[in-house]
Amino acid sequence: KVGLGNLYWTRGELAQAASLFKAAAEAAPAKSRERLRWIEFNIRTGALDDAKKILEETIQEAPEFLPALIYRAEIALGEKKFDECSALIEKVLAQDAGHFEAQLLQSRLKLSQGQTAEAIKELDRLSTKYPRVARVHQLEAVAHVQNNDAVKAVTSLNQALVLDPTLTDASLLLAELNIRKGDTASAITALTQLVKQMPGLKRAQYLLAAAYAARGT
Repeated sequence: KVGLGNLYWTRGELAQAASLFKAAAEAAPAKSRERLRWIEFNIRTGALDDAKKILEETIQEAPEFLPALIYRAEIALGEKKFDECSALIEKVLAQDAGHFEAQLLQSRLKLSQGQTAEAIKELDRLSTKYPRVARVHQLEAVAHVQNNDAVKAVTSLNQALVLDPTLTDASLLLAELNIRKGDTASAITALTQLVKQMPGLKRAQYLLAAAYAARGT
């Protein structure tokens, strides 16, 4: 059912996908990929209330199920419920001190709380430990931007995009930084390609126009 649900989701047939994911999740134990897929589907389609309800039930049934705790912490962070997010991260780390997603989420939490220096220190450690994980370098770039260090941000973004060229947010941020420092040629090249690949991406269109304006054409 999950496989067929994935197919319907890819096609944009959300009602059919939802029905299949729900049926699969209800037939599976709390600690299961079926339950996680149902949660992920609700989160990514904007049904956060449904996702939170399923997560509460899942965590009550299986309080040691770390992926569910991470999903709940991510929702709390998005809602700016920082204390709740921190408590959930600590629950994960208490069971697995080296949990990657929990450590990365902890850095995101620190950035959201304005604890930029602490976040950078933690991300430096993570980028050393996980040098081939693009998301770490991408988040480190965001931290450097927050710290007004564009040079280090560009370096981190380039590292991220070498590892994963599909990171749209990283491409957009790099283009924006290139425009700011006057490297409009690089920005235009990257953004033109991005607009071709994703014609509905308004941010890319806006930045491309800004790059041409900055170049004087």
